[in-house]
Amino acid sequence: MFLFKWWANVTIQIPFSGSREILIKFELGLAGKKAVVVAGARGIGRATAENLAGEGTDVAICARGKDDVQQAVVFLASPAASFSY
Repeated sequence: MFLFKWWANVTIQIPFSGSREILIKFELGLAGKKAVVVAGARGIGRATAENLAGEGTDVAICARGKDDVQQAVVFLASPAASFSY
């Protein structure tokens, strides 16, 4: 596994095995802060909300579809949402 820091707060982990998965972790120092993610129910917005929540940020999300928002909130609040990187 190859691990290096890019800038001050970004860690990139590249495995040497046959896996093609690359892990990029941003440590933005936002633990305990609050964030609003617009269009946070799907796609890039949801990934952003998950990463912020994983860092310890209190996240509020909004989107056009009520059902999508409810599903994202249930996932973000569930123990199944693993935020360890």
